[in-house]
Amino acid sequence: MRVVADANPFVSAALGRSPESPSVRIVNAVLDGRIEPVMSPSLLAEVADVLSRPQIRKRLSGEDAQLFLADVAAQVVVLTDRLDPPSVRRDPDNYLVALAGIAGAEALVSGDEDPARFGARARRRGGWRTTPKTTKPP
Repeated sequence: MRVVADANPFVSAALGRSPESPSVRIVNAVLDGRIEPVMSPSLLAEVADVLSRPQIRKRLSGEDAQLFLADVAAQVVVLTDRLDPPSVRRDPDNYLVALAGIAGAEALVSGDEDPARFGARARRRGGWRTTPKTTKPP
C-alpha cells in the first residue's frame, strides 16, 4: 500500500515508547515493507527540522534522531516537490495532497488535530474521504 504521511506520525514514532502506538505501528510497517511510504525533499526536511528542535532533543539524542531519519529515508520513495501545489485555502500542507496525488497514494496519514482539512481540499481535487487520522481515496 502506497502512503503519504505528514511529519507528525514520524516524529511521534521517533519519540514513541509503546510498540502499540499508531505512529510506531506505521513506522514498523514501513521498516518491514508492509507499506510503501512516499515522501518529498520538503517532507524529509520537515521531519529532520522537528527532530532537531530543543524540546525534542530533551527526549531524543541527536544521534538517535539521525539514525531514525536514516532508517526511514532508506525505506521511502522520494518524489520531487511540486512547485505549484493545488490550494483551496492557505495551508502550508497543500504539498502533501499534491504529493499523494502524484504518488497515487492510497492514504494520507496525519497526526493533525483537523485531518478533515486534507479531505476538504482533496475532495475538490478528486474524491478522497476523511477518516480519523487518515484520509483515504474512495
